[in-house]
Amino acid sequence: MAASLVQLPEELILAIISCLEGINKGHVESWKIPAVYQEALHSPMKQLSLVSKLFHRLIKPLLFSHFVISVPPKSIVCTKDNRSPTRRSRDALGESGRAVEAYVSRHRISKPVDTLTLLVDPLLADQGVGLRNPAQHSTDLLTMNEFWRRLLSVFDPSTLRIIAPVSVLGWLMSGEVHVQDAWAFRDMRTQMIELKQLPHIKGSTHTPRNSSSKDAPPRLPSPTTDTRTLAWDTNYLFTSRPWTHIILKEGSLLRAYGTYEYHNLQPPSILPILALPRTHTLTTLTLSTLYPFTTNLSPQTLTNLCKYTCLDLTFTPQKGDTVLEDNSDILGRADLGDCWSEVEQIYRNLFLRHGDHGVHSSGLFWRTECRLNSFVSGDYGVESVRCILDEGFERLQQSGWYRDDDGVKGKGWGKWVLDQIGSREGGS
Repeated sequence: MAASLVQLPEELILAIISCLEGINKGHVESWKIPAVYQEALHSPMKQLSLVSKLFHRLIKPLLFSHFVISVPPKSIVCTKDNRSPTRRSRDALGESGRAVEAYVSRHRISKPVDTLTLLVDPLLADQGVGLRNPAQHSTDLLTMNEFWRRLLSVFDPSTLRIIAPVSVLGWLMSGEVHVQDAWAFRDMRTQMIELKQLPHIKGSTHTPRNSSSKDAPPRLPSPTTDTRTLAWDTNYLFTSRPWTHIILKEGSLLRAYGTYEYHNLQPPSILPILALPRTHTLTTLTLSTLYPFTTNLSPQTLTNLCKYTCLDLTFTPQKGDTVLEDNSDILGRADLGDCWSEVEQIYRNLFLRHGDHGVHSSGLFWRTECRLNSFVSGDYGVESVRCILDEGFERLQQSGWYRDDDGVKGKGWGKWVLDQIGSREGGS
């Protein structure tokens, strides 16, 4: 007679249950941020934990390894009122911070979690009305930093994911987003940022997994709780943990290409806020944007991006993406010739060299301040982009750059790394 599930050894029960864990990790592919993201984060784990005391004991560590926080809390209905978007966002952060502290205290959740997701209600933002620059208003920074202090005093996530209206997202990054042309960029209204630090070893909040203490990035000092400092610290979130990797998913610009004189429009982007590394431990930036404008990566943005040591770019649809199908609502009236032209020009700009054919400003790789030693492109499967990348890195061979076929993520991806020894010899 077959044994029931509860009669199996606990190790086997846990192995079976853990198959459900992937359902609520909320992984988002490429540039997409699905509208059903919140529902995708829910899994059968919670219901299964109510079956028995045995299941509750086994599931609880898994149940809270991926934690989702709503801003404002679900118990509060977010409505448009006479408050400004900045005031609504400030009030929502305060309410969510208090709700999180109460919930964690009630359920005694352990500090390390794999993923902490912040879901910000779109109603906090007004279409076409930006939030003010918090760097110029101490009340905004004080509220924001107090929220991060509360959150990170009870959680130590390997990944902090924030999904929010772009104006609120920029505000949370202590910057200001220009949204005067946001009406033309419907698929950029909600964007996502992930901050990653090395995963924790079970039972430890300090030592990264699969890494010796010598290889681990230095632990940053504990964030201050001094009110005077909190009111003016624009980098509090970034210095509160040794984040090493930042991921930005901006959405799609396809609809905007169907707008008259689209090149004069300014996309609502937070890339200028994040282009310069905000702390010395932050070394890798991954950017996913579907068909960005050439102006998205301005000379100043390129100057800042070359301060990272690893850059990962994806600007075109990936395998299985149906966005370019004729029935795609996102495609709209866009001229694909313009879309491909902009992407190709962005990649050409990376390899511009001062003095070549009247070029006044060098691209990414020829700048003297460039710190890059790794470059990844998810667009290498596109023939025109592949030609630009191959030609560009061929010119950089004497500087020590070479293609790393072993390090690619999959078909259609390209990766190049800098041989530090070859670079020094080439420079001498």
